Amino acid sequence: MRILFKIIQPFYSLWAIFVFFLFVFVSLFIAPLIIIFSGKNYIRPLMRYYRLWSDTWIFLSFMKTDFSGYENFSPDRSYVIAGTHSSTLDMFACASAIKMPYKTLAKAEMKKMPLIGYLFKIACVFVDRTNPESRKKSLDLMEQNLREGTSILIMP
Repeated sequence: MRILFKIIQPFYSLWAIFVFFLFVFVSLFIAPLIIIFSGKNYIRPLMRYYRLWSDTWIFLSFMKTDFSGYENFSPDRSYVIAGTHSSTLDMFACASAIKMPYKTLAKAEMKKMPLIGYLFKIACVFVDRTNPESRKKSLDLMEQNLREGTSILIMP
């Protein structure tokens, strides 16, 4: 069984990477369209799209997820949600599990990433952890989002 796994693993990894970058490429066109057609209220349809993206990527990568606790969330409220970040897959699991509009608190370096940085700029509140002024500004932005009904995801 171990030998079979060693043979299949590189093909599986290539497949998962291909599907991921395919969705990144498609998102570079879809995300701006969502923003154009939704105006200021873009976060809800954008998060629906990202959830579809995550669900599809999880499915096409042959992973299984199991979520519980939805009964603890009210659709009328916004929340600060803390998730783990022990692997890159946690981002997809959170996007798949969180059924409400949210923005992620992200380190400022993320927006500098090629291609995907653009998508981060749309859906994140950024913080430069070394700059006290940036930390204050990100707290203010998170508070504003919470007041407007958008939850915040942090992954310490």
